[in-house]
Amino acid sequence: MIDINLLPKQKEFITATEKFVLYAGGLGSGKTYALAIWIIIQAITQPFISGLIINNTYGQLRDTTLNTLFNLLIDFGIVFKYNSQNSILKINNSADIYCRSMDNSLALRGLEVGWIACDEAAFYREQDFHIAIGRLRATNCKLQCKLVSTPSGFNYLYKMFIENNNEKTKLIQSSSSANHYLPADYIDTLRANYDSELAKQEIEGEFINVKGIKTYYAFDRKINVVNNIELTANIPIYIGMDFNVDPMTAVVVQYIDNRIYIVDEIFLRKSNTEAISNYIVTKYSSNCSIIPDSTGGSNKTNSSLSDLQILRNLGLHVAKTHNPHRRDRFNCVNNLLNKETLLISPKCANLIKDLEQYHEDTNDKLLGHISDALGYACWHFAPLQKPKSTNIINL
Repeated sequence: MIDINLLPKQKEFITATEKFVLYAGGLGSGKTYALAIWIIIQAITQPFISGLIINNTYGQLRDTTLNTLFNLLIDFGIVFKYNSQNSILKINNSADIYCRSMDNSLALRGLEVGWIACDEAAFYREQDFHIAIGRLRATNCKLQCKLVSTPSGFNYLYKMFIENNNEKTKLIQSSSSANHYLPADYIDTLRANYDSELAKQEIEGEFINVKGIKTYYAFDRKINVVNNIELTANIPIYIGMDFNVDPMTAVVVQYIDNRIYIVDEIFLRKSNTEAISNYIVTKYSSNCSIIPDSTGGSNKTNSSLSDLQILRNLGLHVAKTHNPHRRDRFNCVNNLLNKETLLISPKCANLIKDLEQYHEDTNDKLLGHISDALGYACWHFAPLQKPKSTNIINL
């Protein structure tokens, strides 16, 4: 047995004997570290039993899960060999430990293992998770699957570990603040990036309903819609833009004293990039800076030119952008709304409707586009800044 000091929740997770154990914790709560310790223990105590390590993508598997695991093995002086071509790990000449990503769940078929370690499990598709646990069928061993993750709404993990929990499942929850090895300003940095509701999920490790309610749940018309928002002279004009044919949408933005003011909106039915570009130049001149959906570099709505090239040909400045994950973009907007640093003119009727009514399962094809345009602008000025936590839990 490895002699190491652990946080109470980490120890509870590692020693739990149920078949399915979930460590649901806030960012920096030591989830991946605990999972890596458990993997090492499995390889040492059950050396003839194959195992499976999973993350969402190979990049996440390599940079987070395996990076943490390999650093621990080196620290402990444990011999290991990783075949990157076949993604197979051996620890102390153990049986094969398969390292796989959920973006190719078909590669899991045919495997037979005695234990599974799942990192960031809340972001798997439920059907892929069931493919994975179908591999848990080795003989002459205690079959066990351990999962770690920050929660993500009331998804399949909520159903499995809370709604339908039984003698085979165990849920362990931990707040980020429970990890006293974190840097002093770590929690403050997190709280600065999340609205009060989302902080329950990202920091406290709680399950909250982020999908069953409207996407922009922090929007409050009484607080975020402000009269008399007009263009301010000598302040740059930015246009957050979503490329779509019906509707073509954009928001007119000014950034003043760390606040984002939505001065106006553009909402054109059955339109195209040329039409909205000409509209912008005619109404606001070509001195505007466009903050676009970054996919516009390859999109062609109805021309041989890309959407971004059409904008540039009219003399508009196009900011360099990289689309964040949708979840991060939604979180960014909610954070700004909650902190009252995103203020909207009442003339933006379509945007206000979108913020009040849009949810990811909506069937209204007119919703979701102008709020996306808003999200690109918000991310440009105030992207979420997650603190770095690599190797901060060297217990």
